[in-house]
Amino acid sequence: MTAAGNRFRRRRTRGDGEVRFGRMLAISLVIHGLVVLLSAVAWQPALHRPPTEIYRVELVSLPVAVPQRGRLTPAVVTAPERPAPPVNTAATKAPPLPPPRKTPTKAATKTAPLSDTAYDAAQDVIERMQRKQEIAEVKQKLKELLKADTRKATSAPTAPAGAEPGKDKDPGSTYEAYIRQFLKEAWTLSKYQVGSLNLAAEVSLTFDAHGTLTDYRFLRRSGETRFDESVQRAVLDLRQLPTAPGQTFSLRVTFNLKELLER
Repeated sequence: MTAAGNRFRRRRTRGDGEVRFGRMLAISLVIHGLVVLLSAVAWQPALHRPPTEIYRVELVSLPVAVPQRGRLTPAVVTAPERPAPPVNTAATKAPPLPPPRKTPTKAATKTAPLSDTAYDAAQDVIERMQRKQEIAEVKQKLKELLKADTRKATSAPTAPAGAEPGKDKDPGSTYEAYIRQFLKEAWTLSKYQVGSLNLAAEVSLTFDAHGTLTDYRFLRRSGETRFDESVQRAVLDLRQLPTAPGQTFSLRVTFNLKELLER
């Protein structure tokens, strides 16, 4: 049977080849698309892998249920500190430091004016020191003058300077000049401590045969307390005469402020 005679044989046309090529191209594209899709699906978990979480675990302690997140750093193990030996506070306690000495400033070093009471107290101390020195000198002079008397203690003492010998038999008249000089030297008072210079006081003195002051009293006061006290201090300084008069005698002494200040 020839080809011309086979009526069941399909004859090829020009468009059949193009159709087959198009089918093959479509199948190839589908296959390649599936391969690319499968490759993308396979590589997607690797591309989007979540970051690995790092946990820091201290090996020196017990594990915990929820570890702390953070960087992985080597744990630093510190050696336990040794307890310090007990310090003996009684032996090592340092003595307390003295307070810092303040340097006086110019304003602080300026001397404050003395009050009237402080001035009077300072003046009294100075006067007492001067009076003690003067009293010692007067007593020494009085002792030397009385020793010059060559007569016995039972006889009448030598008359004072300026008096006629043999007329005065009272031992008070012999000692009066010396006693007045002694009281004048022993008396001390500043004129600034009294309100007036017209002051005078009269005192009666009594001495026994041994020259001891046995009694004194004011016959007339000045009315100024400070002046009367200065008179009393001077009298009390004359408690004992340098030599014994040999008999009891009394005498009156007048303290005049103006005359006392003129010495």
